Amino acid sequence: MAPPAAAPSEPAAPVASPDPVEPSAPIAPAGGGAWPAIVAQTEWDPPAYAPGLSDPDPSESTLFVELPSYFLAEPDADAVLRHVMGIGPVAPASAPAPAPAAPRPAPGGMGMLALPELGDDIEIIRKRESISFRINSEILYSSAKADLSLEGLAVLRKLLPVLRGSDYIITVEGHTDALPIRGGQYPSNWELSSARAGRVVRYLAANGVGRARLRAIGYADTRPLADNDTEQGRASNRRVEIILEPPPAPEPDDDP
Repeated sequence: MAPPAAAPSEPAAPVASPDPVEPSAPIAPAGGGAWPAIVAQTEWDPPAYAPGLSDPDPSESTLFVELPSYFLAEPDADAVLRHVMGIGPVAPASAPAPAPAAPRPAPGGMGMLALPELGDDIEIIRKRESISFRINSEILYSSAKADLSLEGLAVLRKLLPVLRGSDYIITVEGHTDALPIRGGQYPSNWELSSARAGRVVRYLAANGVGRARLRAIGYADTRPLADNDTEQGRASNRRVEIILEPPPAPEPDDDP
């Protein structure tokens, strides 16, 4: 008697593929548009296969993920992949706090500068961050000349204790009226105003004022105080101004 036929075997149940993982919402670039894409490659564990099925293709053990190019700047590659796979967010890198700028000297210090009795020949102009000493050129020099007169030397001598006793930057400005120079040593008011400022600077440096703090500038008739159409106005414009200002703030230290 023939043996009974074997019952047909049940087909193996198909193994479900892992559910696709939706990546987190991409970050939109500034100005709209889309990021250029790059491809990242990583190894992953292939799904289990039912007994009796053929071995999986080795190429199926590699997962290719398309990444927006803004992830190129992310230093932590593992964190990037976790973000794309929906496992967790990418922690933004914290930028180091900028070093605070060194404060400028308090402007109130200029107002607290002690000034001796300077007389009527020196006009004092106080501003928020500067003090100016204005002296009429007729006191300091002869007409169209830059040599300091005896009266001018006496006036400058009164300022020496103030100028030597501070660390402020000292700018000496020479100013003239608008009348052109006719003949003489200086061809124009530019040379005359510069020479007058330079003579004052040389006197201050020779009498104990730090050379590195001194500046000399000639402005000719470009910064008038009054109208050059009158003799009184022209006399006001012929002057020397000695300006004290705080030194510039030091550059911030770039070292961490």
